[in-house]
Amino acid sequence: MPGGAARPPVPVTVLRGHTSGVHASCYLNEDILLTGSEDGVVKLWNLERRRAFAKFEATSHGMGVQRLDHLGRGKIVSQGRDMLIKVWDAESLAAGGGSGVGSSSRAAITPQPLQVLPTGAFHFCQFALTRWRDEARPKGKESTNSSSGGGSEHDPREESKSGGRQGEEERSPPCGQTGREGEAAEPAPSAAAAANDGEAQQGSFLSDESSFAENVMLAPCGQQTLVSLWDLRKARPSFTFAPKDAEQKGMVMCVRLLGESPSCASPFAVVGHDAGHLCVYDLRATSAEPLLEMRLHKAPLLCVDVGSSCRQGVSGSADESINVFRLSTRKASCGGGGVEVGSLPGSAS
Repeated sequence: MPGGAARPPVPVTVLRGHTSGVHASCYLNEDILLTGSEDGVVKLWNLERRRAFAKFEATSHGMGVQRLDHLGRGKIVSQGRDMLIKVWDAESLAAGGGSGVGSSSRAAITPQPLQVLPTGAFHFCQFALTRWRDEARPKGKESTNSSSGGGSEHDPREESKSGGRQGEEERSPPCGQTGREGEAAEPAPSAAAAANDGEAQQGSFLSDESSFAENVMLAPCGQQTLVSLWDLRKARPSFTFAPKDAEQKGMVMCVRLLGESPSCASPFAVVGHDAGHLCVYDLRATSAEPLLEMRLHKAPLLCVDVGSSCRQGVSGSADESINVFRLSTRKASCGGGGVEVGSLPGSAS
């Protein structure tokens, strides 16, 4: 091959059965794989037998499946182009509607979702679950709001935090109405009620580490420049991040939700925009404005991730560049103090 480049790896096995392009996949457990295609079908594969044993329609009207992920505590999350995010019972899916994991049949099952979240988002930005869970959760802390002493950094903003949330919450538009599939959606709460309820929910997120990891989701909105934090226990958005110059930053392209780790004293939301901007929001600050923002690319920012140290991340763009950036954890836990950008060797400048 030219330049002595290594040959691409050969797949261990190829699973065939979808009639449309596969856009999403996740492991249900070590023996079962879920795959979702652009026609809205999710198939369950027995990896030992290397064949599908069940399938179901995960979206309405054959709209495509954008993402599948494991929420924890026996739950699977799917996102479709029908503007809905659905939470499924993993045990029910694994049972295959009675078809049996070892069956050679491909039964069409009809599982009912545990929750349906009407985000109103039709674009291709995928939802984000907590980036780090049990493996990186701080040990020995009773509450994220208490002062830390086990390697986590103290955040002085916690002491000065007061009732400045309500005004910001009132101007944060909701993503959509909520309700289970087949049930009437709940009426939208008043602005004051939404602010008060959102404040209570936000506090409940941050007061219990396990609760935060298992009950919080970052998802795009119907208004393409915004993103909301959802409380899965109430199936409603708790808070919508709405920076003043959202239209200038453009559509939300990618999101990450960073849970607490030994290097991060607070959970953070990381949002990439169409104009190439990266915005970092401190979830304890409860502000609609970003704690940190920087334009990393001249083209749309397509993907971003941050390491468990919360000090360095990487972003990819439509301009074919991959940039490494550093976040100052000393000044603002997981952001602030500017961003140092450098291209990886071999990437476009």
